[in-house]
Amino acid sequence: MTTRRFTILLILISVTSLVIVNVSRNVNDIFRQNYTLSIWSIILFAGVCALMYPLSVSALNSSNKYVFTNVTFSFIFIKMLLSVTLILVYQWRFHPSNYWFVAPFFIIYAVFTIFEVYFTTKLLAMKKKTENFSA
Repeated sequence: MTTRRFTILLILISVTSLVIVNVSRNVNDIFRQNYTLSIWSIILFAGVCALMYPLSVSALNSSNKYVFTNVTFSFIFIKMLLSVTLILVYQWRFHPSNYWFVAPFFIIYAVFTIFEVYFTTKLLAMKKKTENFSA
């Protein structure tokens, strides 16, 4: 996956998520009450993806074959830590009325996680393809 394609897909997924969050807040009380969390979730996960891609590319080009795995698992851990922190800070700051406030968050989390799996899989496939041509 090229940097250009990654950037276009990241922008497309982020903008689509923003549109869905804005439309759904007019339809559902849970989305309306927790709009702030949804926006911060999109910003957080888009930022994680934007950091993960270039580090993954450089890890794939490393002579150490374990660097890519280390980068991937590090980002999984960092993303989980940031997610828990965001939810706890939101709960402490805004005192949501029930625990359904995490539903929009987890939907956004799932969308960006699927995108991360997609682009890391494409990166690995490109790496294997170039290795097969050079062998």
